[in-house]
Amino acid sequence: VGAALLEEVTEQTIQEVQTYLLDTAGLRSLTVERMTNRFKTCLAYFHRRGWYSGTAHLTYKVKLKGTNSKVVVVLTPAELKQIIDYQIPSTKAYLERVRDLLVFACYTGLRYSDIQQLTEANIVEGAIEVVTIKTTDTLRIELNTTARQIIDKYKGQRQGGKLLPTISNQNANTYLKELGELAGIDTPTEIVYFDSKGRHTEVKPKFELMTTHIGRRTFISNALSVGIPVPTVMSWTGH
Repeated sequence: VGAALLEEVTEQTIQEVQTYLLDTAGLRSLTVERMTNRFKTCLAYFHRRGWYSGTAHLTYKVKLKGTNSKVVVVLTPAELKQIIDYQIPSTKAYLERVRDLLVFACYTGLRYSDIQQLTEANIVEGAIEVVTIKTTDTLRIELNTTARQIIDKYKGQRQGGKLLPTISNQNANTYLKELGELAGIDTPTEIVYFDSKGRHTEVKPKFELMTTHIGRRTFISNALSVGIPVPTVMSWTGH
């Protein structure tokens, strides 16, 4: 039955699902674009396995207004220092690990998924050497003093051979928002998004927008702001 239904998927099917997500479910354009592209990825997988013979995954193009309006949130050097200097209460000691992971990302530019996979074997002559999960780039990143100190801090506490403590991406995102609020990272930040009703604007304190990806973005932004050449930053990040 499943295979028979798959064979009925056409560009019109995807369009109808997209319309439902926008008009009935009330989702934002950016979310609908992401979900549609994931569905196309699934169709491509089914096609490779011989379960789907159509071509909708190749021919359907997502055309939604406002999908390029992503908010890029970074920490300024002052905000990063504010987080590093913040005295975490003993009742919230769990925030210390997520702070260390954030600071490590801010000083290495690594994606959170790559940080989670690091082991001692990735430390070579004072640098991280790693093949990234998302893009399979081979990166070599020199470790500064702060990054080394974070690694050393967890030497006797490693779980499963991992270099740093492992926290799920979901929990890390929740804890980062809590940490950001406590540390006073509350700069008003404008968000522009689109849905079936048009353009909308919201203003939120920055801590509400903090996720694990903010470390990588902060590294890139701050590296460029102090004059590090673009090709060098690109080689460090595989960006």
